[in-house]
Formats: sequence, structure tokens, C-alpha cells
Amino acid sequence: MWGIAGDSPDAMREMRDAFDIQMPLLHDPSNNLLFQYQEAMAFPTGAYPHHFVIGRDGTVIYSNNRYDADALNAVLQAELD
Repeated sequence: MWGIAGDSPDAMREMRDAFDIQMPLLHDPSNNLLFQYQEAMAFPTGAYPHHFVIGRDGTVIYSNNRYDADALNAVLQAELD
């Protein structure tokens, strides 16, 4: 699992430290990945932050612009099983 953001590296480090984020954070200054997956969605929201889970086959298997720990954990667990 990775976090991907277009923020500056300094802002990303501040966020990581403030929220004790343990996953790797990837810098995408042009937001190319965000745009790639927004275009793949049936109803792109443009909401930020947005959570995506990419399946083993490279397709989006979960997308949500609200934090729903139960739904996110269920999708992750199913993909890892």
C-alpha cells in the first residue's frame, strides 16, 4: 500500500509525521496517477483525498472519497486472501 500525493515533498513529510503515516508516500507532482484513475472511473468526483485500491491485476477494485475503514479493510483483506 502506498500513499500518492502531488504536494511538495516537505508538505508530504509534515503530513506523514503529523499523522504517523507508516506506509510509503510517493510523490506525483503532476498528479498523473490521479488523472489516470479519475479517467477510469465511471463518475469521477474530483474529491480529494480519494482512496483507491488497485487489485493484483492492475484494475481499480475500490474507490471512495470518504474514509470508510470497514469497507477499505474488507476490500484489502479480500485482495490479500
